[in-house]
Amino acid sequence: WGGGGSLGTAMFGAAYRADDGRGAPTMLSAMLLEALNVPDLATLADRMIDDKISDAQVIQLAPLVFEAAERGDSVAQAILIRQADEITVSALAMLRKLDMITIDVDIVLSGGVINGRGSLLIDRVRAGIAAKQSAARVQRLEVAPVLGAVFLGFDALGVGTPTGNFLSASAPASFSHKGTGGG
Repeated sequence: WGGGGSLGTAMFGAAYRADDGRGAPTMLSAMLLEALNVPDLATLADRMIDDKISDAQVIQLAPLVFEAAERGDSVAQAILIRQADEITVSALAMLRKLDMITIDVDIVLSGGVINGRGSLLIDRVRAGIAAKQSAARVQRLEVAPVLGAVFLGFDALGVGTPTGNFLSASAPASFSHKGTGGG
């Protein structure tokens, strides 16, 4: 479970649960209807049955979950907590598989969900990982993920990494490439 699609799908579930009384009221309901330009959940259900809601539309709902969470919506916050817990479990599983659970390690997270609005998600991930692996440092990737592939390409060609404005101004000062061709 995870990613923008899962957050968007959870938004649908939250809206329908709030509507039929199985879940708490949530601002996600109105946000969902507005984002998909439908008047009510019955019309939305019809559009879903007719396969008129694309995966891309569902993924594009993810930022609304962050927005609602920032505005204090407990249902949206619960969705983000579920996402954070899944990221935490995944990261810790990877550390165990790599036999890195007891060493000083950087965990660098990237992707649209990781860079979502507010700090609830990243704070929860950091706390969850720290509870099991106190030597880990969790941070968001501050450069475009494609940069790693670019560095590998430079290495494969045997050329040095360009200097100057190659890295964006938002790149951390501690970031450096240590490949054979980079500097």
